[in-house]
Order: sequence, then C-alpha cells, then structure tokens
Amino acid sequence: GMPCVLHVFEPRYRLMMRRVWLTTKMFGMCSPGFNTSSYSEHGTILRMQNFSLLPDGRALVTSIGVCPFRVLERGVHDS
Repeated sequence: GMPCVLHVFEPRYRLMMRRVWLTTKMFGMCSPGFNTSSYSEHGTILRMQNFSLLPDGRALVTSIGVCPFRVLERGVHDS
C-alpha cells in the first residue's frame, strides 16, 4: 500500500485518531469531491503505523493504504 502521513489538528479528527489508535488502528479517508461541500464517493482504508501526540494536542499519524472502499452512507457523530 501507499504511505500516507497526516498532520491532525482539528479537534474532531484529533479525537477520532486517538480512538482509532486505541482500537482497530484502521480508518477510512475520502478526497474532496468536485463540489467543495461534499466528498468523493470512494476512499481508501488506511492502517495506522505510528501515532505521535504533540504537546499542544495535534498529532502526526503515519499510515499505509490497505484497500479501496465505496461510501454507502454519510453521517456525523460527536457533533
């Protein structure tokens, strides 16, 4: 799979990354769609390889692509 390094700074994604690191270490990522208010209907499952929490709460995440997926449902949790 293709490596993917992320700088995570938004609070909702910081929480998500901490949860993922403590559980499955797998998450999905979609690229922005053609319309700036939506996301692509396809994405990649990523497996976290390293999670570095910075003193201010931001995180550096090293992951690798595992497989593609198709978005079947959209929703928001913890809003």
